[in-house]
Amino acid sequence: MLPIDLSGKRAFVAGVADDGGFGFAIAKALAVAGASVCVGTWPPALGIFETLLRRGKLDASLRMPDGSKFELEKIYALDAEYDSLLDAPEELRAQKRYRDRGDFSIDGVVENLREDFGDPCLDIVVHSLANGPEVNKPLMQTSRKGYLAAHGASAYSFVSLAQRLQPLMRERGAFLGLSYLASRGVVADYGGGMASAKAALEADARMLALELGRGWGHRVNVISAGPYASRAASAIGFIHKMIKYYQMNAPLPDALRADEVGNAAAFLCSPLASGITGTVLYVDKGYHAMAAPADVGGLIDALSGWTNAARVRGDLERCHQGALGPNTVCEPRVERAHEGTRRGITACGRPAQELRDQAVHPVIDIGRQNFRSGRVFANDSPKDRCDVGPGKWELPGERLEHRDTDTEEVGPRVDVRVSRCLLG
Repeated sequence: MLPIDLSGKRAFVAGVADDGGFGFAIAKALAVAGASVCVGTWPPALGIFETLLRRGKLDASLRMPDGSKFELEKIYALDAEYDSLLDAPEELRAQKRYRDRGDFSIDGVVENLREDFGDPCLDIVVHSLANGPEVNKPLMQTSRKGYLAAHGASAYSFVSLAQRLQPLMRERGAFLGLSYLASRGVVADYGGGMASAKAALEADARMLALELGRGWGHRVNVISAGPYASRAASAIGFIHKMIKYYQMNAPLPDALRADEVGNAAAFLCSPLASGITGTVLYVDKGYHAMAAPADVGGLIDALSGWTNAARVRGDLERCHQGALGPNTVCEPRVERAHEGTRRGITACGRPAQELRDQAVHPVIDIGRQNFRSGRVFANDSPKDRCDVGPGKWELPGERLEHRDTDTEEVGPRVDVRVSRCLLG
């Protein structure tokens, strides 16, 4: 066995306020590996976090693999936007959630650590912090204040932590930051300067790797994690769509788990990674390696769904209205099949007058089973779901996806078009 052993080491994880994010997952993974863990929590969230811990609401998440309970060694109030308490506006310091927390600046955390554990006392520093007050705004609408705030809280705070905590570090320490793929490519709705803040974080980590490596023998790395619906990320608004998109297109088509990021962090902070520094490690199920979507055809169909659905409806309506003759029969054709399903065509088999008076119910032959597709072609919305016996058809654009409602297994998918109208 080649275990990750962090026994006797102490970690400080900045940015833990609940059990639902990467910060908590990293802190727990470090503890599982044997480290003692202190965390820094944003003052407005600290009271709730302490209450949840005190009332046992997080006990399930705190359960360790051996059955013991993960105990945080210390929890410090930390607002990493401020290097010193004097940097914080007086009105902020007077607020209820700040005023009783002492020195919540980075300098304040440094002094508290030194007072609690002596000097030196740290082996690992994790930066799990990000904030963009205008993240929901396009860059063309982002103010200077919002842009600089995103960089200060999300990128420079890593530099400041390194500057101020380095004197507390023991030999061969490890620093770790968290980034996102928007640092190197466009994620359209990730605005407010956050994309460039992540790029800055990665660039700063490379420079810090040189300076801290040559100066003190410390290592600096970054994990670029895939999308994950933490409470903080959910505020962005489109996170659940990004998770689904990654699942559809990554080499490993599964949703990312927080513990996978935690395990990668434990490795990078351990002696097993002693030769790794200045690196961005992608923990995103391989999505970063993709130059194009895994299913280009499906994406194009989905993007053009409204146009295609309108065309399908138009073809059928003309057919049903008898535009091509009084005994017109409509024939949906399976033009392209996915996941091994066979090609084939079926006909409605009813005269135009009957189709015009009733809902359209074409029967689509898939494999060895027939499923009645309800009003798929008559609906105005390409996103409607139609009941078909034991399962459902979902229609994003022209794509029909059969989902077994008993097993939740997704079956074959077919693209259906009206290829022609037959004259009776």
